[in-house]
Amino acid sequence: MKNKDKKVLVALSGGVDSSVAALLLKRAGFNVVGGFIRGYNVDGCQDRDAEDARLVAEKLDIPFYVFDFEEEYKKRVVNYLLDGYRKGITPNPDVVCNSQIKFGLFYDKAMELGFDYVASGHYVRMKDIGFRGKRGVFEAKDKNKDQSYFLWQIFRFGDFLKEHIKPEKGEIVDTNGKKVGEHHGVWFYTIGQGHGLTNTAGRRFYIVDKDLENNRLVVAYEGDEKLYCKEFKITNLNFLDGKTKNDFEKRKEIKVLIRTRYHQPPFWAKMSASVGVKSATVRVAAPMQLMPAPGQSAVFYKKNGQMLGGGVIV
Repeated sequence: MKNKDKKVLVALSGGVDSSVAALLLKRAGFNVVGGFIRGYNVDGCQDRDAEDARLVAEKLDIPFYVFDFEEEYKKRVVNYLLDGYRKGITPNPDVVCNSQIKFGLFYDKAMELGFDYVASGHYVRMKDIGFRGKRGVFEAKDKNKDQSYFLWQIFRFGDFLKEHIKPEKGEIVDTNGKKVGEHHGVWFYTIGQGHGLTNTAGRRFYIVDKDLENNRLVVAYEGDEKLYCKEFKITNLNFLDGKTKNDFEKRKEIKVLIRTRYHQPPFWAKMSASVGVKSATVRVAAPMQLMPAPGQSAVFYKKNGQMLGGGVIV
């Protein structure tokens, strides 16, 4: 089958990356159609983005359609986000949106409509991995643009959260219980955060605990051993590499590079099954400063940049 006979539905966001993806596919001879995913319409932003995407499709001279997933987006992504913050963790809606919406509902709809492929503007590399013709996801060559940790940004959370979770002032205390500042609600902060905090201590500190019952943030000063993490646990594991999954299920200890924050340089660690094969214990080769935030993603890679999978930090 030649490229012109292959139909590709491109997830057009109105931004540069997805626009270039559509252009490259058209130049390669594919039958390209643009599709805009309507999610949660905050302050009309989705209407503006949809119009930008339509103009891109018009410029590229390709058909354009809007897929209205707002109700499902609210159920699967927004509710997950709010529930997580109310529980005091830092959710990662990007990962949920990717699996549930873009490569869930959008992909299913594309297949239903007879498309051969779905494409997007995600900044990663796809390479052959030499295993029965399979391809793997790798970090982008430009590490500043790499989106293998998460694939897209959804919307600004600050104002959105304040509309759904009432701000409530509370104390910031150090690990000895001394008050060193005030905050506007523990739900709006994350473990490891150091910026955006009222600080009367005169020394730099970072959040190490969230006391939901007393609406209190606990912080440790720079250099404090409580800031350093030697091991942590992850759950909801998803493996993209078959060999890594098989080794893990055989309870082998796996040496991987792990990233727990976007743009964070990956660090060496050993990962092993902790409860059945549904969760893992990660032991860090060199103690890392700033504890991983519960609810965020831990994504693991090979030395060559191939993404092996990920899980949720608990």
